Formats: sequence, structure tokens, C-alpha cells
Amino acid sequence: MDQVSSVSIKRKRELALSCAAYCFLVIITAAGAWIP
Repeated sequence: MDQVSSVSIKRKRELALSCAAYCFLVIITAAGAWIP
């Protein structure tokens, strides 16, 4: 049971990291498009 929960936490952390990176990319792109 412990092993499963640790893997789940690791997966959630990776998902959050990738989501944050994607959001950061989108924000940078939007800023580049808005600011000449």
C-alpha cells in the first residue's frame, strides 16, 4: 500500500511539473504576441 501511494504522489508531481511548464510556455508565447 505504501509503495502504491508513493508512486501516485510521484506521478502527480510529474503531471504538475509538466502542466506548469506548459502553462509557462503558453504565457511566454502570449506575452510575446501581445508585446511588440
